Amino acid sequence: MSAGTSDSILYVRELLARFGARIYLGNRRWELELMEEELDELFESGLVMREEYLKAKRILSRELRELDRPFDASESPGEGDVPP
Repeated sequence: MSAGTSDSILYVRELLARFGARIYLGNRRWELELMEEELDELFESGLVMREEYLKAKRILSRELRELDRPFDASESPGEGDVPP
């Protein structure tokens, strides 16, 4: 994995890409949900180690929670961030 990506969605994308799964649907929620399904299948098949699986699941859960969180205009978006 690349340096600096250990706690980001990029970690999950790179993990899935190791097995040929590249997910780009144009809808963030659908992408995250499909990533969860793919990750579950890889883990159940014994292809992904438990530590990798749990780390990726935590990242995906956090990302899904962020989608559900209402946007607060008082929060200043970081560089490259786009409010929903």
